[in-house]
Amino acid sequence: MASEGVLATLQAGWQALGTCGAERAVIGGLALSAWNHARSTRDADVLIAIDRGRIDALA
Repeated sequence: MASEGVLATLQAGWQALGTCGAERAVIGGLALSAWNHARSTRDADVLIAIDRGRIDALA
């Protein structure tokens, strides 16, 4: 499982992206833990769908 720092950073980024309505998904090693596949990771991978009409909201 990821460290507390990685999880805290992921949570802050996740919430920030949510405020601008971006669709997002956790991918990579952290997502594998949801399927009970243990993988040591030191980062967080996030996939973000960007609507070209709302790109200014992400700036």
